[in-house]
Amino acid sequence: GNKTTIFESPEQGVACWWTLLKKYRSGGSVTVEQIINRYGGGQDYSEYVTAVEKWSGLPGSTEIKLDDDQTLLKFGKAMFRYEAGKDIPWSDEQILYGINLGQGTVAPPPAVAEMETVTITLTISIPKGATVVVTK
Repeated sequence: GNKTTIFESPEQGVACWWTLLKKYRSGGSVTVEQIINRYGGGQDYSEYVTAVEKWSGLPGSTEIKLDDDQTLLKFGKAMFRYEAGKDIPWSDEQILYGINLGQGTVAPPPAVAEMETVTITLTISIPKGATVVVTK
């Protein structure tokens, strides 16, 4: 089955997603369709691909470049929406911060103890055998 990870912030979950995209890219999955099918572990994810194409405006053949923040934003919002089964409450700024965190171009967010009160749960489906590294 899928493993679930709870992150201290949605930005950290997005950073993990970016790291997963980097791993997929090194294995040859570079387009919207290839990434989603790899994410699905060989299942029929045609409905997933169709939904992401519709919500992101990106054709399935679009190459997802890990340094193209605006394309990553569109792709990520659509994937996260599909995974959540509803619109996500995160702002574009939060998602972009998470992308930049994954890229290593910004500092991590402050620890939860330093914030007022924050409770966030992020569920990401991780294919069997995938390695995910989360740093703090």
